[in-house]
Amino acid sequence: MGYAVGPVAAYCASVMLLHRGGREIEIAGTTDSSAARADQLQLETGVGPCLAVARDDAGSAMIGDTRTGQRWLAWSSCVADELR
Repeated sequence: MGYAVGPVAAYCASVMLLHRGGREIEIAGTTDSSAARADQLQLETGVGPCLAVARDDAGSAMIGDTRTGQRWLAWSSCVADELR
């Protein structure tokens, strides 16, 4: 996971895997507990960057600032409140 953060100058990263045609989601790896919690919040809210990438088959997503992000508002506001 450490290699995931270097190219984009991120401080944390995670990988989610979809199984059974997307019906099951596994948090496969995270760089730290904040990335793990951010992923868990995606599963709880049903929205977020990893879920969007998985649904859209986009490949990757990068979040600049969860305090100002508008794309996944339910998720980003939870992340900003809990992890900042």
